[in-house]
Amino acid sequence: MGFQDPVIVLGAPRSGTSLMQRIIRGCPGFVSVAKESGLIWRRYTHPSLFQWESESCDLDTVTGKEIRHIHHLFARYALPAETWRKADERDIMRYQRNPILSAAVYRPAYHLLALARLPFAGRTMALRLVDKSVHSALWLPLVDRVFPDAHYVHVVRNPGSTISSMVAGWMNPSRFFTYDLPIPLQIPDYPHSRWNFALPPGWQAWVNEPLSRVVAYQWRSLQERMLKFGETCPDRYLRVRLEDLTADPKQEISRIADFLGLESGPYLETIKREVPVVNARELKDKGGERESLALPVGDVLHEVVETAARLGYAQTD
Repeated sequence: MGFQDPVIVLGAPRSGTSLMQRIIRGCPGFVSVAKESGLIWRRYTHPSLFQWESESCDLDTVTGKEIRHIHHLFARYALPAETWRKADERDIMRYQRNPILSAAVYRPAYHLLALARLPFAGRTMALRLVDKSVHSALWLPLVDRVFPDAHYVHVVRNPGSTISSMVAGWMNPSRFFTYDLPIPLQIPDYPHSRWNFALPPGWQAWVNEPLSRVVAYQWRSLQERMLKFGETCPDRYLRVRLEDLTADPKQEISRIADFLGLESGPYLETIKREVPVVNARELKDKGGERESLALPVGDVLHEVVETAARLGYAQTD
């Protein structure tokens, strides 16, 4: 037994995936882990398992027993819609942005809660899972093998805005760092030593490039993989533009609900009237000052123009 017909939210970092996860996980009958699900997937996808070539997966080594274990891990860590609606109403997740509190309090408490929920795993798997990781584009074959009947919602945002926001994320020293790489980073306009966000194949060629070029390569790599995957399962794949969702939530939420087979009700009707604000498009740097996301990335947009056009963005600036 495992989760049936789960929903997988896809997208580049800073493109609206957290918003989409929040919308869907609040629907009656859904469960979700807190934010990203890397704690479950990384034991199969961590780049150290693949000689640091990239985040990836080896389908030949993932057994049926391990797939069942993944389902059970999700069941342990996933909380029901009612819990998430209450947490979202109080904006509980904002406290996780404090790295000290997150490491010392919230993360240990979450693991203890998962242990306490172990006896209820079967009951949880009777509900519908929504999962989100902005790294998952690099190991979508594994996701689809674990959840062969999954539906995928690919959230996209104007490439210029997304890349600018990702650059700001790289510069935030407390929220988004991912890997200490075996090759030192020598990005000339980047003062930190760790890689940020996903690690696509070919990253070694970019360790000396300006940060905006590194991020443009990162964004393009992720989007191309999501686009290619969507072509293999068009009936289970839906693309949603963040701009359309915020401009006309009634129409877009209805389109998403039809695709996922969601029943109309008070919760969805509320979301149709006003989409919640998640991950405000400003970050705070180490000193607490607000950092504008209108960063100068226009010099690299020509590098992503073809991918942007495939996503429906004829102009990227």
